[in-house]
Amino acid sequence: MSVVARPEPADRPAGGTEALTDLGNAERFVAAHGHRFRYVHEWGRWLEWRDGRWRDDTTGEATRAAKTTARALLAEAAALGDSDARSRLAKWGATSQAEPRIRALLTLACTEPEVAISAAQLDQHPFALACANGTIDLRTGKLRAPDPADLITRGTDVVYEPDADCSRWRRLLAEVFAGDVELIGFVQRFVGYWPDRRHTRAGAAGVPRRRREREDDARRDARPAARRPGRHRTVRHVPARP
Repeated sequence: MSVVARPEPADRPAGGTEALTDLGNAERFVAAHGHRFRYVHEWGRWLEWRDGRWRDDTTGEATRAAKTTARALLAEAAALGDSDARSRLAKWGATSQAEPRIRALLTLACTEPEVAISAAQLDQHPFALACANGTIDLRTGKLRAPDPADLITRGTDVVYEPDADCSRWRRLLAEVFAGDVELIGFVQRFVGYWPDRRHTRAGAAGVPRRRREREDDARRDARPAARRPGRHRTVRHVPARP
């Protein structure tokens, strides 16, 4: 699978030299937490890397990470030997914990190249499906370790078991479709395509023709006679004479 490369920032200061500004805090946030966050600008929301795929940050995890970044400034200041530098950094660390500074940090961080992405970059591997214990290649059925660079959001929290017994599923198909091997094969393929939405548009158009014809005949025979083509009557309204 191809991997979406992250752009390298050209104007990032060397590690540990971020300015005592909102932008400096944003750079600190990206350096410490950027590996587990992405921001989709079309959607206006953060994604977080959790349990093997990218998921919507629905609980404010990015904001909590920003708070951690601000608190870390005080610990960084305590470790400095220069008293003046320690005082400046400690003062900025306290200021950075204010709500406007946290909000400014996130506003600037979401445009940093390490975390900013477009919706079009997501789920570019149509045969890759995230699950609870890895990522499945739907073409081969093989399981591999999840990779944040794949930018996968679609998935299931079910554990994938390649050798799992599906006898109950096979019995269900046989009962529902009356042992029609051709139709059962189609349904199995169709259900297998569900993870990739582009393949599920086929709908009934992919049902074997012979089966569709039989179903159409059955529906036509079951239709009430009054509704069959050519057998209904038209009633014309005639206004009453004065």
